Amino acid sequence: MCIRDRIRTEEMDELAELGVAAHWRYKENKGYSSKKEQQEIGEKLQWLREFISLSDDIKDGDAKEYYDSLKRDIFEANVYVLTPQGKIVELPNGSTPIDFAYRIHTEVGHKAVGAIVNNVMVPIDTKLNTGDVVEIKTNKQSLGPSEDWLKFVRTAGARNKIRQFIANREAETKKETIEDGRKMLRDELKKRQLDEKKYMDPDTYKTYLGSFGARSFDDILYFIGKKSLPAMNLLDRVVPKKSGFFDSISKMLQRNNQVNEKQQSSRNNSGVVVKGLDGLRIQLSKCCNPIPGDDIMGFVSQGQGIKVHRRDCPNIQQPEIKARLIDVYWDFASISTMKFQADLEIVGLDRPNLLNDVVTSLGQMKINILNIHADVVDMKAIIKLKISVEDASRLQQAIDNIDRIQGIYEIKRVIPVSYTHLRAHETGRNLVCRLLLEKKKKKIEYRLLLEKKKTNKTKKNKTKKIEL
Repeated sequence: MCIRDRIRTEEMDELAELGVAAHWRYKENKGYSSKKEQQEIGEKLQWLREFISLSDDIKDGDAKEYYDSLKRDIFEANVYVLTPQGKIVELPNGSTPIDFAYRIHTEVGHKAVGAIVNNVMVPIDTKLNTGDVVEIKTNKQSLGPSEDWLKFVRTAGARNKIRQFIANREAETKKETIEDGRKMLRDELKKRQLDEKKYMDPDTYKTYLGSFGARSFDDILYFIGKKSLPAMNLLDRVVPKKSGFFDSISKMLQRNNQVNEKQQSSRNNSGVVVKGLDGLRIQLSKCCNPIPGDDIMGFVSQGQGIKVHRRDCPNIQQPEIKARLIDVYWDFASISTMKFQADLEIVGLDRPNLLNDVVTSLGQMKINILNIHADVVDMKAIIKLKISVEDASRLQQAIDNIDRIQGIYEIKRVIPVSYTHLRAHETGRNLVCRLLLEKKKKKIEYRLLLEKKKTNKTKKNKTKKIEL
């Protein structure tokens, strides 16, 4: 008979009987299953796989985080919770239902939308205690974990899987966001009428990447698509500054007057008729600039046909002129596409950008400005405008819009009385007399000036003789 003796210390005996390699179960347990035992061992070592995965993805400078996670999961693993089927799940202290969900399965964690602990619905950031029975509610339509979950999850495995999911999701949507940004930039370029080929070229933005926190043109498009960088702000920085406000006003006036001259030259008639008479030469007076809708009168001039004035024009109020006035009427059918000039005077508070606001208001109405003059008198801004409108109702709309601007005291339509035009209405005799009087007056003024100079010269000579 052969007798075998085994000698070992108490520590060796405990390790042999209770350690990972213990074989007491398959020796003494009749219901032993090697497959089941391997599954249990695998579950016990699940945390080790998670740490291996985490160490593979760890970045430089995050070693302390890795160490803290390892220490927490190994040395603080003293919370034991149950699944509804009675399976025990071991988690670190402070773990939440989300940690539990990811310990069960990655997809359970990604699709988790709620948690039930001990048959009570609880928030997903609730801390679990030993003995809790935890059930996870999932939804296939869930958008997945959010970055807020990283603030309360406890296990390194859950945190790692959440980060991977978010990174993958951002990678999938980044291309779509870049294309959205590209479209938004193109729309802004069209709005500003800028060269698309130039401002969609990545080289245009090379020197500006750092100022926007970007490493490439795609990053800029991505920021635009995310709406963290408005396209208008980008172009304000990149596009060269335009000329000053007054340069823009000057170009606008030049362009508007060219358009107005073309319209005047192509105009076949004045839009005014005399009842019962055809073939007469009819002109709109430049002094009061009548427009359709105004109450008008015709003045029969000598050799210049009929001049059309507004009824309240000061130039036709003299008694000798009233005898030569006739009734005239607007021919609305022939002036549907014509535009007419009107003069406005605006009085307002002398504040910054007042003129700019007035110009912008008219621009929004698509009303052309033909002339503009601004001045300051007694701390008040005086703006005089000549604009081009279709009729009196359109002019009133412009007046109403300007009147809504902050700081406007008064706005009115004015009649720029022309001294030269008044002379055109004088009779020949009066004109000759006035010219002679003006000529005589100038001669007298010149003679007085010479006498004054001669007197001053004589006084100087006398002063010199006295000094000698």
